[in-house]
Amino acid sequence: WRKTLPYTRFINLYGPTEATGMSCFYEVDGNNIIDESIPIGQPFPNVDVFLVTDGRRITEPGKQGIIYIRGVGISAGYYDDEMKTNEVFVQNPLNNHYRDIVYNTGDIGMYNSHGELVYLYRNDFQIKRHGYRIELAEIEAAANSIEGIAIVCCVYSRLFDSIALYYCGRPEEKELTSSLKTLIPHYMRPNLVIKLGEMPRSDFHKIDRVELLKKTEELLNG
Repeated sequence: WRKTLPYTRFINLYGPTEATGMSCFYEVDGNNIIDESIPIGQPFPNVDVFLVTDGRRITEPGKQGIIYIRGVGISAGYYDDEMKTNEVFVQNPLNNHYRDIVYNTGDIGMYNSHGELVYLYRNDFQIKRHGYRIELAEIEAAANSIEGIAIVCCVYSRLFDSIALYYCGRPEEKELTSSLKTLIPHYMRPNLVIKLGEMPRSDFHKIDRVELLKKTEELLNG
């Protein structure tokens, strides 16, 4: 995109709805060195975005943690859903001295070697299967790297201990399955690879993973 539109500003924004706006920003310019994922960068004023694991704040590069957000933009919770509110709007795990409500995003991030915050994957998209920890986002990234793939989504059925990969694009299912064998280890390979004409969407236009999981379990159930 930068090569095609050299005079355009490109800014990567990160901000969950629960934070009522954007929380982090990263501007890509000619001096940026991007090794892998585009960072989400630095927090906006009056926002504190930090990583936590094992009860402590992470600052060193390469170590993963849960992204927490605190500041003036944090919402009061979910309407008429106290249980869900209490799950993610929690006391700051780094502060035991006074009431300090922060938002647990459920996102996993890390700092890169330049000290920039990078979003990695959703905490609930990491599974354990056959003794291996697997990030579904890594399977999606591998599939997305294949020419002709437009969009992909991986879901995991705990009921059948199976991974299903849904995608839209030019390659046929056997072709995509064969390509994935060269990109990911055997324990990460999906049990089902299914081509769709269109990816199902929720009311918020996000990929409807619940619908895809339901479809997966129907298929596995025969």
